[in-house]
Order: sequence, then structure tokens, then C-alpha cells
Amino acid sequence: MKLEDAKTAIAKITQLKVKNRRRELAFLRRGPRPENALNCLSLVSQFVYPKSVDDLSACAEVLSSFVAGDCETGQLGFGRAMSLLVADSPSADLRVSRVLGAQNIVELQAQLRPIYTLTLMRSKGITPDYAQLLADVANYSAEAWRGNIVARWSLGYYRGMRAEKGQVNEAEPIEEAA
Repeated sequence: MKLEDAKTAIAKITQLKVKNRRRELAFLRRGPRPENALNCLSLVSQFVYPKSVDDLSACAEVLSSFVAGDCETGQLGFGRAMSLLVADSPSADLRVSRVLGAQNIVELQAQLRPIYTLTLMRSKGITPDYAQLLADVANYSAEAWRGNIVARWSLGYYRGMRAEKGQVNEAEPIEEAA
């Protein structure tokens, strides 16, 4: 999924809120839990074109958090958002390391579940760029993309941690991963 496609999907879901489509928003908000999986995944499949059900479920987790956060998106990269989360709540460090260490889409989905990382971010007032996160999660199962995604998240996370400690100038450009 390209970033432009993810931005379009986020915009369409925001339009559901504007049009007061409560039923569809409720399906998205509940996420792909077993009792709601069919309704949620069928709705998410209108916006995201995944390669597998696991990809669709992981994308549904991201969109569930987006809708639960009142359809607001931020400008923070996911790695930077995770560093702010750890700076605000040191107990989240284990959650972040599990997200960065996920070897496949199923592990990533388990760590992104709204009950874990994304809900904690929302409760702390940290809002990531959901369009970029959706594009990253949609592409996570592709071997060629996974390394780049994790590298970008890790760079943002560790640069954010260094910035929190005052070791790095915030305006310094992020180096590209090799």
C-alpha cells in the first residue's frame, strides 16, 4: 500500500464521522475481535487491499485506534511516538521492544492491539501519523519492506529517546537506513 492510498483510506474514514455513520464507526472502533471480526474486516476491506487475513486484521487494529481516537491523526512518525510513550511511561519500554522485534504480521498485530501500544499512546495524548502507520502495517508482511519499516521505526524511536535526554538537536536530519 502506498502512502497516498493510506491517506485516502484515512480521509474516507474521517468522512464516515462527518456523515455521522455510527454503525460503521462502531464496527471499526471495536476492531477485529472475534465477536466483531466479520463486520470490522468487511468494512476495512473497503479501504485496504491486503494480501492476507492477517494483514487485514493488523490494518483493522490501526484503523480501530484511529477511530477510537476520534479520527484525529498526528504528524509524528510511529518510532518518535513510541519514544514519547516510553519517556512518559517507562513501563511501556517492553511493549515498544516487542513491536520493534515483531518477526511477522501476526506478532505485530498482537502488539499493536488497542489494549497495548496504540491505546496507551492515545491515553497519553500522543498521536502518530495514522496514514503512514497504516501504510507501514499493510506492507509489513512483505520481506523486502519489513526491514525498512523496522529500521525507520527504530531510528525514530532511538533518536527520540536521545532527544528526550538532550543528547541530540531536534532539527538534525535523520540519516537514511542503509
